[in-house]
Amino acid sequence: MKPSPVTVLILAGGRGRRMGGADKAWLEIDAKPLVKHLYDTLIAQGAPLFISANRNLARYTAMQATVVPDIEFADCGPLAGLYNALTLCQTRWLLTVAVDTPRIPEDYVARFLRARNADTRIYVAHDGTRAHPTCAMIHRDLTHSLGEFLAQGGRQVTQWQQAFAPGLVDFSDCPQACFNINTPDDLRHAAEVFGS
Repeated sequence: MKPSPVTVLILAGGRGRRMGGADKAWLEIDAKPLVKHLYDTLIAQGAPLFISANRNLARYTAMQATVVPDIEFADCGPLAGLYNALTLCQTRWLLTVAVDTPRIPEDYVARFLRARNADTRIYVAHDGTRAHPTCAMIHRDLTHSLGEFLAQGGRQVTQWQQAFAPGLVDFSDCPQACFNINTPDDLRHAAEVFGS
């Protein structure tokens, strides 16, 4: 089998402030943690898998994925998780998805890979209405740029991405793919809509 050109990173390092400090990865829909919903969908797509996490590390390690804590730029948001994963990434591309986005399609990886061209170094999912910056594919060549951005105090994902004129990847046919679970109400809604 041909090696995958992309490594997938599940961003699970957030503090879950709007969830009362809960580790959102382990909240459940249909008695199954959000991170396991993503893991099962992604592992079938054939790419190496990283998980960016800062607590419950033993639980993540039990899943067959490389766990990447925020060693450098700790407490700097999702870009810190992205940066630390890029420094370890052995493929040309790193594809991210937030752990609170459990309904990605079975062709999530393939959609991003089909979108590649010779000039673009960042690709972002677009649901037909807006872009979703934590669902993105980044070329490994941008590791140094991201490190400099963080060192200078940058924290906003979109601000860093826009400097590279990101390409958009069409998810308008499955807008639920980018639905984020940020609050208890979101979790209840997701359970009603997506649950069995």
